[in-house]
Amino acid sequence: MDEQTRQLVDSIHLDPADDGTATAVDDRTLTAFHLNRTAYLVTDALRSPRTAEQLASVLAAAVGCATEKATAPVAVLLAELAELGWIGPASR
Repeated sequence: MDEQTRQLVDSIHLDPADDGTATAVDDRTLTAFHLNRTAYLVTDALRSPRTAEQLASVLAAAVGCATEKATAPVAVLLAELAELGWIGPASR
């Protein structure tokens, strides 16, 4: 698994909802996205520097599955977040 440590860029703000989802706003582009529970859980964990393996462990613990089963969904989400420019190399 990818060992690169990444985290959310400073322009991303998460506004959690009572149902476990969230709205994410990018201050650079003034775009907003609705995050489902899984996406919010992983994206919120990226407020601190994390590797893909650490994120898979966070997701696995939350949903009660093996880390190996959480690896693929985390990889897909990381690719999407990178494409949006929401994550970058850990700087803190």
